[in-house]
Amino acid sequence: MRFASSSFGRSFRCAALILACGTARAGAAPAWSGESLRSVARAPEVRVVTSSRAGSPGATVDALEHAGYHVDVAVLPDIFFVRPGTHAAGLPPGFADATPPAAARAPAETPFDPFEGRADALPPAIRPSRALGARGAGRAAGIRLPGGLPYGARWTDTSEFMVGRVAVPILFPDSDGSIDVNRYDWTPALRDSVVRSAVRGFLKWTAIASAHGVPLTFLVEVEPISPTRYEPIDRTIADEHLWLEEALEPLVGYQGDAVTMAYELANAARARLGAHWAAVLVAVQNDTDPDGSFPDGLREHAVLGGPYFVITVKPSNAASASVDYYIEHEMTHMFWALDEYPAGNAWWSCTLRTGYFAQPNTNSDVPIPAYCYGANQSLRRHCFMKDNYPDSLCAATARQIGWVDLDQTGVLDLLETRPTVRPDSVQFAGGLGAPFTIRGAAADEALPNTNPYEFEAGDSITIATVDSILYRVDGGPWTSVNPDDGIFDQGSERFTFLLPSPGLGNHLLEFQARNSSGRNMLIPASALVTVAGGAAPIGGSGTDDAAIHPRLHAGPVPSSGGVRFSLAGRRGSSARARLYDVAGRVIRSWSLALPASGVVDWEWDGRLSGGEPGAGGLYFLVVETGPHRLNRRVVLLR
Repeated sequence: MRFASSSFGRSFRCAALILACGTARAGAAPAWSGESLRSVARAPEVRVVTSSRAGSPGATVDALEHAGYHVDVAVLPDIFFVRPGTHAAGLPPGFADATPPAAARAPAETPFDPFEGRADALPPAIRPSRALGARGAGRAAGIRLPGGLPYGARWTDTSEFMVGRVAVPILFPDSDGSIDVNRYDWTPALRDSVVRSAVRGFLKWTAIASAHGVPLTFLVEVEPISPTRYEPIDRTIADEHLWLEEALEPLVGYQGDAVTMAYELANAARARLGAHWAAVLVAVQNDTDPDGSFPDGLREHAVLGGPYFVITVKPSNAASASVDYYIEHEMTHMFWALDEYPAGNAWWSCTLRTGYFAQPNTNSDVPIPAYCYGANQSLRRHCFMKDNYPDSLCAATARQIGWVDLDQTGVLDLLETRPTVRPDSVQFAGGLGAPFTIRGAAADEALPNTNPYEFEAGDSITIATVDSILYRVDGGPWTSVNPDDGIFDQGSERFTFLLPSPGLGNHLLEFQARNSSGRNMLIPASALVTVAGGAAPIGGSGTDDAAIHPRLHAGPVPSSGGVRFSLAGRRGSSARARLYDVAGRVIRSWSLALPASGVVDWEWDGRLSGGEPGAGGLYFLVVETGPHRLNRRVVLLR
């Protein structure tokens, strides 16, 4: 496709894309007519569904999910590859089953080296400043950041762990011949081949995710053709920014550097599509290219950690792997996974760590095969990050993309986060008969992000949202509370409610919350409500200072035998006590219930959880009760 290189030509192409030059696109991309997608090879249990519903893409996906159909891949606005659950009913109104009578699986791949010893993972991009990445405003004036970011994520956190929904805008840059000779043009058939390959590659990922019990959905948005004065396949990686910036400009509405503009497109896509993450797939036309590579020998490649990766129509080693494989492979780099194959310029050593949980790259053959697993070759695993094994995910790669179960519960740690409630005050006082205004916030507690490529200071993120907030007085029934904005849809929610006067004296006000994963707080938060005009303890009469300020005693210290502990607190409450050694390991724990006296005593006999005697030295007792955390040192003499 050719455009004149003039101000008129620039105005024309902006108008043709229904854009005002310099203004970010407000609507979705034009509808993609992909009848051929229905015949894409897929697993037998995956069905093809079409939609005639109006509304946002996120709401459309939600409607299918609520009806019991997990959406594996969607090519928006109207084609969905779904996996019926055990309780799936009929399709909701506005959807139709368009599954062909039979869907052949893609043939098995030949396990050659798809990259022929050349690197494809580029080091992480220099990200735009944190000031630009903070919530509130994007790079360009007037562009708002998406309101549905995972809780704790910033503008540059577009692919931190591969769980949830991933938006994938597909970009089609096309030379207009004004600087470089125009050698390749996009045709409908070639664009269709890229979209079909993307669907097949993403379906491989969702099949693997389903087998691991991981919720994963790819939401594909096909972008219009974007003109550039350069021929992308004829430019080296050093010049990639030239054509990429021009191709991104009409889609984001301003001129800037390629990385910032790619983040802009990714964030806009995940906002439009209701996704947690986003990665830009940049397709390069080279269907008759003799070697399938860029002038510097670079092939398909990705910026580690996002925001984009580059795929060619004719892969550099098409005899070894299909475009599907390369898309599957490069998407894994978006979520911080490293390569494992040997290459002349390889830097992804098996000693490196990466990903949200800083996991080692132990399956890598760099610096030499078997370097990290020694003579035990049985530890070496097939993986699509090592060779052309598109259906094989090794444990090292799974851990790098966040699929970690460190507590061995059978559920990913990222899906086991819990919410907390923090009232604005832990003490409320007022007169008899007057209601109390109670304010506070509930938020899901994210697990720490220890990615070394974030300098071990990455943003801690959770994709769970607060689902409900409740309170009760003096152990009575729980009462639900609405969030201040009227809807539970974020990882953090403010709340305000009026508490009727509970009567004279002191009263215990407790808070509970549940997140979208169905998990509650382990111990409710609490506050003290005092109604003036009389004196009564919590649940009775008189003032109980320990209910407000719990007290913990440990002794004797040091001890050559047992150590006795005593906790004074709110009567009827519960507590959790843990004893740690100097290495931070829990060596004993106790679940406690405070009786009517408000005091509970227990003793440590100097033994570990397994019954063996503890070594002499320093230990730390930590007791959590309500919002309080108490600490004492214990010294054991041997």
